[in-house]
Amino acid sequence: MFKGIIFDMDGVLIDSMPSHAEALKLMCERYNSANWGGDVGQFAGWGPDRVFAVLLPEQLAERGAESLNDEAEVIFREIYAPKAELMPGLVEFLEGVKPHGIKCSVGSSGCYENVMLTWEKCGLERWFEASVCANDVTHCKPSPEIFLTAAKRLGLQPEECIVFEDAVSGVEAAKAAGMKVVTLTTTLPRERLEEAGADLVIDSFGEVDYNRLQSLLH
Repeated sequence: MFKGIIFDMDGVLIDSMPSHAEALKLMCERYNSANWGGDVGQFAGWGPDRVFAVLLPEQLAERGAESLNDEAEVIFREIYAPKAELMPGLVEFLEGVKPHGIKCSVGSSGCYENVMLTWEKCGLERWFEASVCANDVTHCKPSPEIFLTAAKRLGLQPEECIVFEDAVSGVEAAKAAGMKVVTLTTTLPRERLEEAGADLVIDSFGEVDYNRLQSLLH
């Protein structure tokens, strides 16, 4: 029986990937980099060290990932804050699982400020008992550390948790943590998510409920 759900944030709880794309594009323009290819999906679930190794390798060597990421995230929050809202169907899904005693946590590779922006703007305290972000761990996805930390904060065993993701690195992290994983097609094509090993691929939260998730563990 599953007792907890761990949600990635960007592309799962919130439709923020276009705003992240705009922020990264502006970063590349700011530093005259021609490495922005327009596909933010390739970076889904990556830590800043991997992202900036591709986009801004010279600046990464000079300043480090943390400094560049702080700059990019300030731009992101300026773009996204005015329109922050939860994914369509998510509230109805959460209201449907909570009567079953399901505990929920955020499990994001994003920074603390981004998670708190979503937490406060979208009122996540109504449904969520915990959150884990990049600031809380040593290794980001595809390491399982974020999801294992989230399970621990919920007081649950890994096998009692189901992960919701949108990225290949997130699927790999969930599998490494010993958890079932449901993926949304908000960022990547269904085929890539299936190839990555997702246990279930959905287009929206309207396609799942408590009973369908429970069946994944049988």
